[in-house]
Amino acid sequence: MQQPPQQPERQPSPMELVELLGIFLAVLVRAWACSIYVFTRKQFGRRYFGVSTFLAVPLIGTFGLSVSRTPEEMIPHTVMLWAWVFMMAMHRLAQFRRRPEMEPHSHYDGMPRLCGWLGISEETAKTRAEPALVALIGLGMTFVLPGLGAYVGIGGLMCAADYRRNQDLVRDRVQQLRDAEMEQEAVRRAYDHVYREDY
Repeated sequence: MQQPPQQPERQPSPMELVELLGIFLAVLVRAWACSIYVFTRKQFGRRYFGVSTFLAVPLIGTFGLSVSRTPEEMIPHTVMLWAWVFMMAMHRLAQFRRRPEMEPHSHYDGMPRLCGWLGISEETAKTRAEPALVALIGLGMTFVLPGLGAYVGIGGLMCAADYRRNQDLVRDRVQQLRDAEMEQEAVRRAYDHVYREDY
């Protein structure tokens, strides 16, 4: 019995590869930034910590293994990993203890602690102060703990990139809402025109 000819496997197009790369980079940026946010922010929304957040665990471990040449050099990354787990538990506990009237947006990405310490606005903290401070701390740590310092320093850049991505998403959402309002207005006018002609 003759076998039916096999269909050739479909190769992803360049645009699909670009989209996949964009998704990977977005997840990487969010996971890296969230591994820093748990130390620098508070009052997160209840649904902010998602899958990409918990990817910080393998991210910290993988980065530590890639830059550590001896088991001793891996110790700082292990300490940071356990500190991250502890801070996550504290944030979860704070969420459960928070009163309903004090509840922020469910996906709120947290209030920078620098706002209270320096008396600056949330936007200033998230766009400039927090990323700069984290990057400077990472740079200083490289003289004592090169591997962990590099991770924290890159984390500062990731914080800035994550905020910029969030702002782009908000702008896209606002534009979608405006477009929807315009479309609804156009439909209403068309309906009114037809209604008046019929009656």
